[in-house]
Amino acid sequence: MFLWILVLLLGRDERALGTGVSFTKHPTNQTVSQGNAVRLGCAVQGVTEPDIVWMKDGEKLYSTDQMFITVGEQHWETFHSVKSVHQQDAGQYWCEVELHGQTFSSSPAWITVEGVPHFTQEPQDVSVFPDVPFNLTCAAVGPPGPVEVLWWLGGVQVGEPSPSPSVLPVAG
Repeated sequence: MFLWILVLLLGRDERALGTGVSFTKHPTNQTVSQGNAVRLGCAVQGVTEPDIVWMKDGEKLYSTDQMFITVGEQHWETFHSVKSVHQQDAGQYWCEVELHGQTFSSSPAWITVEGVPHFTQEPQDVSVFPDVPFNLTCAAVGPPGPVEVLWWLGGVQVGEPSPSPSVLPVAG
């Protein structure tokens, strides 16, 4: 008896506890660069005109970027799209369908967002006397990390990439 209950609970994405509802497609993990688009898909069968909702980190998503397609009489597919991904779009997503007071969930998937490095300290203008050496400092953070700094002078790379923060000694 215990084994049978365990199989039913672990197999929730197949025939959902004898209701005839099953997920035929689950969202998949995706890693996307910030500013790019992402689309998650989910399909359910065994229910007529289901109310399929997308969830993110345990909260229902209210979005106009969702699409529903009828695959068959009792087979539906839905997509959730984000046209320009930002860090706040990262998280765990899944779709749910409710039937006779029961909620059935697809397997979850993660969206991981690779960000764009940005400067935390930019080189500053300095006034120095001729032939007096000075330093320029620059720092940047990711994601992705770790960040390396490249120095350029007059369109020519100076030295090798160095980890942030970086100091460029300039001979006077």
